[in-house]
Amino acid sequence: MRWLDALVRRRSLERQLDAELRFHLEQQVKDKIAAGVSPDEARRQARFEFGGVDQMKEACRDVRPLRIVEGLVQDLRYGCRTMFEKRGFTAVVVLTIALGIGSSTLVFSVVNAVLLRPLPYEDPEQLVWMWARSGFSETAAVSAGDFRDYRRENRSFAALGATFYATLGMNLTCGPQPERVQAAMVSADFFDVLSVAPLLGRGFQPRDEQVDVPASAVLSYGLWHRLYGAKRDVLGDTLRLDGEVVTIVGVMPSGLRFQHDADLWVPMPLALPETQARSWRGLRLVGRLHKDVTLAQAQREMDLIAARLEQQYPVANAGYSLRLEPLRDVVLGDVHRPLMLLMAAVGLLLVIACANVATLVLSRGTARRRELATRAALGAGRLHLARLLIAEAVVFALAGGACGMLLALWGVRVLRNLHLDAIPRLAELSVDPHVLLFALALTLSTVLVFGLLPAIQTSGLSAMEALRASTGTVGLRQSQRMSRALVISELAIGLMLLVAGGLAARSLANLLAVDPGFNPSHALTLPITVSRGLEAPARKAFFVDLLDRVEQIPGVRTAGMISELPLTAQRNDVYFHVEGSAPASPDERVTVDYRRISPGYFRAMEIPLLRGRLFTSTELSTSAPVAIVDKHLVEMFFQGKDPLGQRLVVGEGDTTTFEIVGVVGSVLHRSLHGRPYQTMYVPDVESFPSMTLVLRTTVRPEDVVGTLRASIAAIDNDVPTSNIATLDEIVFRDVSGSRFGVLFLNAFSALGLVLAVVGLYGVLAFSTTRRTQEIAVRMALGSHRRSVLRLVVAEGMKLWLVGMTLGLAGAYALGRFMQSLLFGIGSTDSMTFALAIIVLAATSLLASYVPARRAAAIDPARALRQE
Repeated sequence: MRWLDALVRRRSLERQLDAELRFHLEQQVKDKIAAGVSPDEARRQARFEFGGVDQMKEACRDVRPLRIVEGLVQDLRYGCRTMFEKRGFTAVVVLTIALGIGSSTLVFSVVNAVLLRPLPYEDPEQLVWMWARSGFSETAAVSAGDFRDYRRENRSFAALGATFYATLGMNLTCGPQPERVQAAMVSADFFDVLSVAPLLGRGFQPRDEQVDVPASAVLSYGLWHRLYGAKRDVLGDTLRLDGEVVTIVGVMPSGLRFQHDADLWVPMPLALPETQARSWRGLRLVGRLHKDVTLAQAQREMDLIAARLEQQYPVANAGYSLRLEPLRDVVLGDVHRPLMLLMAAVGLLLVIACANVATLVLSRGTARRRELATRAALGAGRLHLARLLIAEAVVFALAGGACGMLLALWGVRVLRNLHLDAIPRLAELSVDPHVLLFALALTLSTVLVFGLLPAIQTSGLSAMEALRASTGTVGLRQSQRMSRALVISELAIGLMLLVAGGLAARSLANLLAVDPGFNPSHALTLPITVSRGLEAPARKAFFVDLLDRVEQIPGVRTAGMISELPLTAQRNDVYFHVEGSAPASPDERVTVDYRRISPGYFRAMEIPLLRGRLFTSTELSTSAPVAIVDKHLVEMFFQGKDPLGQRLVVGEGDTTTFEIVGVVGSVLHRSLHGRPYQTMYVPDVESFPSMTLVLRTTVRPEDVVGTLRASIAAIDNDVPTSNIATLDEIVFRDVSGSRFGVLFLNAFSALGLVLAVVGLYGVLAFSTTRRTQEIAVRMALGSHRRSVLRLVVAEGMKLWLVGMTLGLAGAYALGRFMQSLLFGIGSTDSMTFALAIIVLAATSLLASYVPARRAAAIDPARALRQE
């Protein structure tokens, strides 16, 4: 301990020098006073003559921080040496810290991107989303006529824009191969509302929307790079979208996303004949408030305009108004609670990791107690000992934090490549300064947790008692109490995570077991859009020819078409009523999901026919006014009556009447989480240029892809075939968000269980090692090995029992928080709780048995001789 001797000698010399200088200074003051100088002047002259004293003190003040820094550097070097000398201990500690910090940072990066980071627009708090509110829906769409009136008459919004309710799949033919792109249809004010300036060119102008077919387009940053290699002279170039020529007028900057990913934007064709009817509702409105206008003020003004429109258009606008909501709330939807659940789960996992590391450090600190007592006996103060232990913790925490950050970076890359559309804003996922600060805060927190605990443990250290005591007994009780408390908390949190993971897994299993109303196995789908310039007879001829060709492909059993495929966010609902039971008022109107299909659609989807018959090819060729309805519509509107032969009146104003000829099973069209909605099907493949082809195969669906593409190219080479997907893939996408949450939650549960069990094993193993002499004495006095085995196992199971009791209370509260996220299962499901308890009990028993067996194998004679 040469550094300790040098420190003692230096402090002694400093005290001696200070006493001598102080004596000479007082002597000089006395001599000057005796010579007639005033006392104050004598002290001033003496300080001036002995200015070296003050300079020396200043130098000492300058040197003292340097000595502190030197001490910290020495402590850090010692921590590094300790880390390399104890490689096994280091590996366990660093890995545990890395898992806790890495998983926490990864989930926080998701929460930061989705919930915490402001929307990527200027002054996002001023952006407002507007739903149409009617008697049967709070989230209805707005008609084009109403939009024009709202935009013209309001005074609350600096800009008011509209977008079609979904992106449109369009055929882009400007290269060697046709491509399917997603186009967003927006009003001229749309980009002004978002305050997004084009990277090149301009946005849309009012004259762009006064057409019945879009003639201009604004490219996304990604499509601009993909098509033109980021060339800047693209303005004025033309593209062919669905057979129509459009001119490129602008390019948007990178990162612009709104609702859905769009490859390009086209102006809203407000001169389209069908948009002139107030009953046509397909727009969503978004506005930017003036800075001095509140949301409540804007809502009141929109209510007044809606009331005036209802008086002016009593049939189309009866019961309609606007419901304003902050755009941020609409973008996030209901993802807040699931992400908070994941954040809570990973927080509990971090607590387990820190408790585990603290238990290891406490066990090691007890073994080092004699070393620390020796340092204290040689003059090291409590502050120096605490600094030494914290410096070691800093080294371990920095190493674990660095490894955890690497894990988080890898996880971010994986999540971005998964393209989970169910989680909004996941495309913005990145490791920004907020995430780095979060990781740093976690690292410092772990330093405080497992660095201060050993320091607290040594705070009452008596050097003489520690040096006189046996290494095996010094500080054992205090260390064991703290370690057991930590292990109990680990087991309790582990049970909470097991229950949460079990509830989520069973909820997902129930969701996957839901019958969607069709058979997704061995089915292939392809959205097809023909040129919008084709007349209805030409569209019918194309689709009928395609169906004939596809059904001749080897391995294809049957084929059909539908206008809106289930589980693809495609919707089309219209007003209807049963003939003879028209609604008494507009508020009593109801809608039905309206689907255009070919006769083979039900066979291709394997939707069962319950009553009546299917469509015939003659009805398809003549577009006969017949309909097939689903079971849900029959149950809702016929209530035991025979629906066959009944007639449905569809539409407003110019209505169409359809005769029911069949009843089929209900389909979960919108989501597997939801319920069936009344649906009607009509034989029609000509009214709209977009249909989705469905093939039922006898071989693997992937095996017919090449022949399918060749068959389509033989008819029209400009029809893209890049969006082929199986029905299984479509169903998988619908539950992708649930799968993501269950995967993470169960991963955290498994990791938390492993860490908790390792912590229990570590405490029992350390306790058994320290009690070797006691166990040897017991065995020497006649205790059987089974008694020793039971003694150690009972100690571990007592900790499990206390942890389980506390964990059950926490699991009950966590389950109540999860209730709204579960499907087909209660938050207090007894089977899930029982299974979690059994798993935790079994693993705890195994963790207790290993050190118990080792203790039972002790040789009493050898152990006593060694002691």
